[in-house]
Amino acid sequence: MALYADRVFLSWGEVDRKYWCHSIRKPFLSSLYGIYVGRGIIDTTKTLAELGIDDIPPSLRDDEKRARVADLLKSRSRVYHEVAAEAPEM
Repeated sequence: MALYADRVFLSWGEVDRKYWCHSIRKPFLSSLYGIYVGRGIIDTTKTLAELGIDDIPPSLRDDEKRARVADLLKSRSRVYHEVAAEAPEM
């Protein structure tokens, strides 16, 4: 189902049925990045270190900071930290 201005403009499948969907955040956000990559705003060849990106303690290791934005978007970065918050059902 896709909405715009609080109205459904596209629907497919059983949209009236609840469906538990896990691990959708990364692929969804990855697709949104394409807009900004296309406009030249985001450079996917930059590393986390080059962008000054770190995590809350425990901080990222040096090898994790070598991951490129493209690696993160493809879920191939080898950066792994426990989630800070998660629904009990997960």
